[in-house]
Amino acid sequence: MTAYELSSRIARRAYEGARIRRGLVRACGLGVLLGLIAVVAIGGGALAWLPVFAAVWAFLEWRGGALLRGGRVGAPSRATLGAALGVVATAVPRCAGLMVGEGLGLVLGLIVGTAAAGVVCTVVDRIRQPAM
Repeated sequence: MTAYELSSRIARRAYEGARIRRGLVRACGLGVLLGLIAVVAIGGGALAWLPVFAAVWAFLEWRGGALLRGGRVGAPSRATLGAALGVVATAVPRCAGLMVGEGLGLVLGLIVGTAAAGVVCTVVDRIRQPAM
């Protein structure tokens, strides 16, 4: 291995390490905010979903680019607000079984919607890049 290859490998590891650390910090910060809102709106049971949220958001922050833009579009959009209101609506009458199913469906829908938005952004970015 040449000195150039070694220095490139070290630089790449440092770059990727910094991206994942930044992603984890942002995911934890956003997770705390979301956790506070969830506890007030739904109750302590909502905290069980925070690790899933934190893992997905950390991944989006680490990958960056179109996936992150798609996540940022999906996070504060009307669909997310509707999903949160749906979870609150099932939590108010204390329908635990319904709430678990509804919450799981809404969370999975949010994750898939965010991923779909990221894929669309990726495709658009690739189309816009000039041919080499």
